Amino acid sequence: MKVLVTGAAGFIGAHVVRQLVARGHETYALVRPGARAGRLDDVRDRSELLEADLADVIRTGDLLREVEPEAVIHLAWYTEPGRYRHALAENVASLSASATLLLAAAHSGCRRVVLGGTCLENPVAPVRPVYDAAKVAVHRLSEGFASAGMSVACGHVFYLYGPLEDERRVIPSVIRALLAGESIATTSGLQRRDYLHVTDVAAAFATLAESSLTGGVDICSGLLVTLAEVLRIVGEETGHPELLRLGDLGTAEDEGSVSPGDLGPMRSVGWRPAYDLRTGIKETITWWNARQEAQT
Repeated sequence: MKVLVTGAAGFIGAHVVRQLVARGHETYALVRPGARAGRLDDVRDRSELLEADLADVIRTGDLLREVEPEAVIHLAWYTEPGRYRHALAENVASLSASATLLLAAAHSGCRRVVLGGTCLENPVAPVRPVYDAAKVAVHRLSEGFASAGMSVACGHVFYLYGPLEDERRVIPSVIRALLAGESIATTSGLQRRDYLHVTDVAAAFATLAESSLTGGVDICSGLLVTLAEVLRIVGEETGHPELLRLGDLGTAEDEGSVSPGDLGPMRSVGWRPAYDLRTGIKETITWWNARQEAQT
C-alpha cells in the first residue's frame, strides 16, 4: 500500500514511518521545508522524504495528486512542550492545515485517512484548551468526507513515552538527569494516566491505516498508573532512585484521567501492546543511555 505520513519528522511520525517500512508499504515521509529530520536518518533509504508546508494549499494539492497515496496518516500538529495546549495561533493554523490536507486527499482519490487524535477529546468537557478543541474540530470535520468516498479513523493517543521523545518532556528529563547522576525535583505525580510505548503507538497507527475502522479509536494500554509510579520505575531501572525528589515541586493542577482507554476496537483488528510499562521504560533508558554516551 502507498502511504503518506505527515509530521513524519516528529516523535510519533518517525516511528510510524519505521512501522510502515517494516510492513513493506511504499512509504512517503512528509516534513516541513527545512525541518530537522534526524529522527528519520536510518529509514531514508527505505522511504521517500518529501517537503511541503500544509498551509500552502496549492503545493499540498499538487503533492497529493503526484503521490496518489492509498492512505494518509496525518500526524502534523503544533506540539511545543509546555505551550501546545493553549497556543491559539498555532492550533488554529494546525486546524486549518488539517482541513487543507483532508480536501487535498479527497481530490487526489485517496480512500483512507487516519488522523492523529488525542485522549483529551472529552465530549462532555465544559471548557477545553484550544488544542483539545481544535483536535475535536478536525475529527468532526473528517466525518463529512465519507460523502467523498473516503473512510476516516481518528486515533486517540493517550500518554506515551519512548526513544526519540523531546528531551524536555517529563520522562526523558528524569531519565537523563538520573543517568547523569543528578538529582531532579518533580511534582508529587498523583495524576493517573494511561501510558503506552511509542513503538506500540506507531504499530497501532499502521494497523489503523490497514483496517476499515472508522471514527474515534483509542490507542492506549487500557491501564491507569500514576506518574509517580512511572518515575519510581525510572529510578529503579537507572539504579538511582535516591536522586528522584518526588513531590518537591508540589502537586500538579492536572488530575490526570478518570478512566483508561478502550482497547476493544484496536483488539478487533489484531493489535495489542507489545510492551508492559517496566519493559518499555527499561528499553527507553537503554536508548537514552546510549545517546548520552555517544555525546560524551
